[in-house]
Amino acid sequence: MPWTSETGREDTRLAVSGAIDIFEAAALHKTLVDIVGVPGTAEVDLGACTDMDSSVVQLLVAFERARQAGGRAVRFTGQKGRVELLLSRFGVADGVTA
Repeated sequence: MPWTSETGREDTRLAVSGAIDIFEAAALHKTLVDIVGVPGTAEVDLGACTDMDSSVVQLLVAFERARQAGGRAVRFTGQKGRVELLLSRFGVADGVTA
């Protein structure tokens, strides 16, 4: 899988790398569901992510909304190029939201 997930006492970090698309969406969905309710701030590090398709954007938007609905913070970091463009078009925040 092109991501790793680490949960600490006060935060969770999901680091995504390479190009990610529909073929990894089901597994990524499971990972996001596993961490959506974890207390503290969830960081999604996209610094090494080179591309994603709309299925992944949908998952990240849903993840951000679910975290916010539960009063939990999420932070997207490192996005650049096409990934930054896609996420900004769909309103995925840069910085911490709760």
